[in-house]
Amino acid sequence: MNNAGGIDFNEVKCSNSIAVYLKDKVYEGMIKLIYKDCILAEIELDDDLAPEENEEIYINLCIDNKVYKCVSKVIGTKEENYKKVLLLSPPKIMDKIERRKYYRINLGLGIKYTILPKTRYYENLFDIPSKLISKPKNAITMDISGGGAKILCSQYAEEDTQVVMSIFMPQRFDILCRVVRCDIHKVNRKYKIALEYKNMDEVTRDKLIEFIFDKHSKVLEKQKSLKED
Repeated sequence: MNNAGGIDFNEVKCSNSIAVYLKDKVYEGMIKLIYKDCILAEIELDDDLAPEENEEIYINLCIDNKVYKCVSKVIGTKEENYKKVLLLSPPKIMDKIERRKYYRINLGLGIKYTILPKTRYYENLFDIPSKLISKPKNAITMDISGGGAKILCSQYAEEDTQVVMSIFMPQRFDILCRVVRCDIHKVNRKYKIALEYKNMDEVTRDKLIEFIFDKHSKVLEKQKSLKED
Protein backbone atom coordinates (compact mmCIF):
# COMPACT_ATOMS: atom_id res chain seq x y z
CA MET A 1 0.00 0.00 0.00
CA ASN A 2 1.69 3.25 -1.12
CA ASN A 3 1.25 6.48 0.76
CA ALA A 4 1.96 10.16 0.23
CA GLY A 5 5.58 11.18 -0.11
CA GLY A 6 6.59 7.97 -1.86
CA ILE A 7 6.48 5.91 1.37
CA ASP A 8 5.43 2.29 1.14
CA PHE A 9 2.84 1.67 3.89
CA ASN A 10 3.71 -2.01 3.72
CA GLU A 11 6.81 -1.11 5.75
CA VAL A 12 4.60 -0.47 8.79
CA LYS A 13 4.80 -3.37 11.23
CA CYS A 14 2.95 -4.45 14.36
CA SER A 15 4.73 -3.09 17.48
CA ASN A 16 5.82 0.06 15.61
CA SER A 17 5.56 3.07 17.90
CA ILE A 18 2.85 5.65 17.33
CA ALA A 19 2.09 8.99 19.02
CA VAL A 20 -1.31 10.71 18.79
CA TYR A 21 -1.94 14.46 19.16
CA LEU A 22 -5.21 15.27 20.97
CA LYS A 23 -6.19 18.54 22.64
CA ASP A 24 -2.64 19.92 22.44
CA LYS A 25 -1.19 16.84 24.17
CA VAL A 26 0.81 13.90 22.85
CA TYR A 27 -0.19 10.34 23.77
CA GLU A 28 2.04 7.38 22.96
CA GLY A 29 1.15 3.86 21.97
CA MET A 30 1.80 0.94 19.68
CA ILE A 31 0.39 -0.51 16.48
CA LYS A 32 -1.31 -3.82 17.33
CA LEU A 33 -2.80 -4.99 14.03
CA ILE A 34 -2.55 -3.99 10.39
CA TYR A 35 -5.40 -4.54 7.97
CA LYS A 36 -5.64 -3.86 4.26
CA ASP A 37 -7.32 -0.47 4.65
CA CYS A 38 -6.68 0.49 8.27
CA ILE A 39 -4.48 0.03 11.34
CA LEU A 40 -5.36 -0.81 14.94
CA ALA A 41 -3.39 1.18 17.53
CA GLU A 42 -3.37 0.89 21.33
CA ILE A 43 -2.92 4.32 22.94
CA GLU A 44 -2.59 5.34 26.59
CA LEU A 45 -5.10 8.21 26.76
CA ASP A 46 -6.63 10.10 29.66
CA ASP A 47 -9.71 8.35 31.08
CA ASP A 48 -12.18 10.96 29.78
CA LEU A 49 -10.53 11.48 26.41
CA ALA A 50 -11.36 9.71 23.17
CA PRO A 51 -11.40 11.04 19.60
CA GLU A 52 -14.72 11.02 17.77
CA GLU A 53 -15.50 8.78 14.85
CA ASN A 54 -14.45 10.35 11.52
CA GLU A 55 -12.28 12.88 13.37
CA GLU A 56 -8.96 13.65 11.65
CA ILE A 57 -6.01 13.47 14.04
CA TYR A 58 -2.28 14.06 13.75
CA ILE A 59 0.09 11.22 14.60
CA ASN A 60 3.81 10.46 14.64
CA LEU A 61 4.51 7.08 13.06
CA CYS A 62 7.81 5.19 13.38
CA ILE A 63 8.86 3.21 10.31
CA ASP A 64 12.26 1.52 10.48
CA ASN A 65 14.76 4.31 11.24
CA LYS A 66 12.43 7.19 10.42
CA VAL A 67 9.61 9.06 12.16
CA TYR A 68 6.84 10.60 10.06
CA LYS A 69 4.26 13.20 10.99
CA CYS A 70 0.95 12.03 9.52
CA VAL A 71 -2.76 12.71 9.47
CA SER A 72 -5.30 9.90 9.85
CA LYS A 73 -9.06 9.53 10.27
CA VAL A 74 -10.58 7.72 13.27
CA ILE A 75 -12.79 4.86 12.07
CA GLY A 76 -13.71 3.56 15.53
CA THR A 77 -12.63 3.36 19.20
CA LYS A 78 -12.95 1.02 22.19
CA GLU A 79 -11.32 0.52 25.59
CA GLU A 80 -9.20 -2.53 26.37
CA ASN A 81 -6.88 -3.21 29.35
CA TYR A 82 -7.16 0.39 30.60
CA LYS A 83 -6.05 1.70 27.20
CA LYS A 84 -7.91 3.11 24.21
CA VAL A 85 -7.81 1.12 21.00
CA LEU A 86 -8.17 3.24 17.87
CA LEU A 87 -9.02 1.97 14.41
CA LEU A 88 -7.38 4.43 12.00
CA SER A 89 -7.40 4.96 8.27
CA PRO A 90 -4.01 4.61 6.48
CA PRO A 91 -1.95 7.62 7.63
CA LYS A 92 -1.16 10.30 5.07
CA ILE A 93 2.44 11.33 5.59
CA MET A 94 3.02 15.07 5.87
CA ASP A 95 6.63 15.40 7.04
CA LYS A 96 9.66 13.45 8.28
CA ILE A 97 11.03 14.02 11.80
CA GLU A 98 14.57 13.48 13.04
CA ARG A 99 14.26 10.08 14.69
CA ARG A 100 17.28 10.27 16.99
CA LYS A 101 15.52 12.86 19.13
CA TYR A 102 12.18 11.08 19.32
CA TYR A 103 12.97 7.36 19.38
CA ARG A 104 11.83 6.36 22.87
CA ILE A 105 13.24 3.34 24.65
CA ASN A 106 11.49 1.66 27.56
CA LEU A 107 14.25 1.85 30.13
CA GLY A 108 14.08 2.14 33.92
CA LEU A 109 16.86 4.46 35.06
CA GLY A 110 17.22 5.91 38.53
CA ILE A 111 17.27 9.69 38.23
CA LYS A 112 16.88 12.79 40.40
CA TYR A 113 14.42 15.57 39.71
CA THR A 114 13.33 18.96 41.03
CA ILE A 115 10.04 20.67 40.20
CA LEU A 116 10.71 24.39 39.86
CA PRO A 117 8.28 27.04 41.17
CA LYS A 118 6.13 28.68 38.50
CA THR A 119 6.93 32.17 39.77
CA ARG A 120 9.67 32.48 37.14
CA TYR A 121 10.46 30.97 33.76
CA TYR A 122 14.10 29.93 33.23
CA GLU A 123 15.70 29.98 29.78
CA ASN A 124 18.64 27.79 30.79
CA LEU A 125 20.15 25.92 33.73
CA PHE A 126 22.66 28.64 34.54
CA ASP A 127 19.86 31.04 35.54
CA ILE A 128 18.48 28.68 38.21
CA PRO A 129 19.60 29.45 41.78
CA SER A 130 21.55 26.49 43.16
CA LYS A 131 19.41 26.38 46.33
CA LEU A 132 16.35 25.49 44.21
CA ILE A 133 17.95 22.26 43.00
CA SER A 134 19.98 21.39 46.09
CA LYS A 135 17.51 18.79 47.38
CA PRO A 136 16.29 16.74 44.40
CA LYS A 137 13.92 13.82 44.81
CA ASN A 138 14.28 10.28 43.46
CA ALA A 139 12.39 8.97 40.45
CA ILE A 140 12.69 6.32 37.76
CA THR A 141 12.32 6.68 34.01
CA MET A 142 9.59 4.71 32.26
CA ASP A 143 10.96 5.59 28.86
CA ILE A 144 13.57 8.01 27.57
CA SER A 145 14.84 9.47 24.31
CA GLY A 146 17.01 12.26 22.98
CA GLY A 147 14.03 14.60 23.08
CA GLY A 148 12.30 13.80 26.35
CA ALA A 149 11.46 11.25 29.02
CA LYS A 150 8.57 9.87 31.04
CA ILE A 151 9.31 9.53 34.75
CA LEU A 152 7.47 7.82 37.61
CA CYS A 153 7.57 9.87 40.81
CA SER A 154 5.68 10.80 43.96
CA GLN A 155 4.88 14.43 43.08
CA TYR A 156 2.25 16.01 40.84
CA ALA A 157 3.39 18.66 38.36
CA GLU A 158 1.17 20.97 36.34
CA GLU A 159 1.50 21.15 32.57
CA ASP A 160 4.19 23.64 31.42
CA THR A 161 5.90 23.55 34.81
CA GLN A 162 9.69 23.46 34.53
CA VAL A 163 11.62 20.50 35.94
CA VAL A 164 15.33 19.84 36.31
CA MET A 165 16.08 16.17 35.66
CA SER A 166 19.48 14.86 36.75
CA ILE A 167 20.83 11.74 35.08
CA PHE A 168 24.10 10.01 35.93
CA MET A 169 26.10 8.63 33.00
CA PRO A 170 28.20 8.21 35.15
CA GLN A 171 28.87 11.91 35.69
CA ARG A 172 25.84 13.99 36.59
CA PHE A 173 24.03 15.80 33.78
CA ASP A 174 21.29 18.28 34.65
CA ILE A 175 18.60 18.74 32.00
CA LEU A 176 16.05 21.55 31.96
CA CYS A 177 12.62 20.17 31.02
CA ARG A 178 9.02 21.22 30.50
CA VAL A 179 6.09 19.14 31.76
CA VAL A 180 4.03 18.02 28.78
CA ARG A 181 1.59 15.85 30.73
CA CYS A 182 1.09 14.47 34.23
CA ASP A 183 -1.15 11.47 34.92
CA ILE A 184 -1.66 9.21 37.91
CA HIS A 185 -0.47 5.61 37.55
CA LYS A 186 -3.48 3.30 37.89
CA VAL A 187 -1.56 0.56 39.68
CA ASN A 188 0.76 2.17 42.25
CA ARG A 189 -0.96 5.60 42.37
CA LYS A 190 2.27 7.46 41.68
CA TYR A 191 2.54 10.14 39.01
CA LYS A 192 3.70 9.68 35.42
CA ILE A 193 5.24 12.90 34.17
CA ALA A 194 6.05 13.32 30.48
CA LEU A 195 8.97 15.71 30.07
CA GLU A 196 10.32 17.58 27.05
CA TYR A 197 13.95 18.72 27.13
CA LYS A 198 14.47 22.46 26.67
CA ASN A 199 17.51 24.21 25.18
CA MET A 200 19.70 21.10 25.21
CA ASP A 201 22.93 21.49 23.26
CA GLU A 202 23.67 18.85 20.63
CA VAL A 203 26.87 17.62 22.36
CA THR A 204 24.91 16.76 25.50
CA ARG A 205 22.10 15.25 23.44
CA ASP A 206 24.54 12.99 21.57
CA LYS A 207 26.10 11.84 24.85
CA LEU A 208 22.66 11.12 26.30
CA ILE A 209 21.55 9.13 23.24
CA GLU A 210 24.77 7.10 23.30
CA PHE A 211 24.28 6.42 27.03
CA ILE A 212 20.64 5.37 26.53
CA PHE A 213 21.43 2.93 23.74
CA ASP A 214 24.39 1.50 25.66
CA LYS A 215 22.22 0.89 28.73
CA HIS A 216 19.45 -0.59 26.62
CA SER A 217 21.80 -2.98 24.81
CA LYS A 218 23.15 -4.23 28.16
CA VAL A 219 19.60 -4.87 29.38
CA LEU A 220 18.83 -6.84 26.21
CA GLU A 221 22.05 -8.85 26.57
CA LYS A 222 21.17 -9.70 30.16
CA GLN A 223 17.65 -10.78 29.18
CA LYS A 224 19.05 -12.94 26.40
CA SER A 225 21.55 -14.53 28.80
CA LEU A 226 18.78 -15.35 31.31
CA LYS A 227 16.70 -16.99 28.57
CA GLU A 228 19.65 -19.12 27.47
CA ASP A 229 20.29 -20.24 31.05
